[in-house]
Amino acid sequence: MKKFLKSILIFLLLLNGISAVMGGWSLVLHPDGSVLGLSASLLANSPFGDYRIPGIVLFCLIGILSLLTAAFIRIGHKKSSWLLLSEGMILISWLLVQLIFVPPVYFLHIPIALMASFFIYEGFYLIKIKS
Repeated sequence: MKKFLKSILIFLLLLNGISAVMGGWSLVLHPDGSVLGLSASLLANSPFGDYRIPGIVLFCLIGILSLLTAAFIRIGHKKSSWLLLSEGMILISWLLVQLIFVPPVYFLHIPIALMASFFIYEGFYLIKIKS
């Protein structure tokens, strides 16, 4: 993997991972969403009564996995391309679920969707060139 691309991927994964860990942890500790300025009424059409479960998912599947993927890319682990692809698919799934249950599109949805698409593309590309 080229050094510049590797640096960009690591930066994006760290940015995504740190923000997801912080946001997810905040939702776990304060499931009413008040710390992040979220209203419980946003969950009216969802299967969740509060933000605890979404917070756990955000913390683990997006936060921790992004940080782990960044570390694997950094050390050049052979599974890093699969983790990158997985993280992109998880991010896209997270956004789709958000759009289904909380219909308004927020400004952060666009860059996150672009980042997830980049992870998916690069994951597939790296898997292809390694085989």
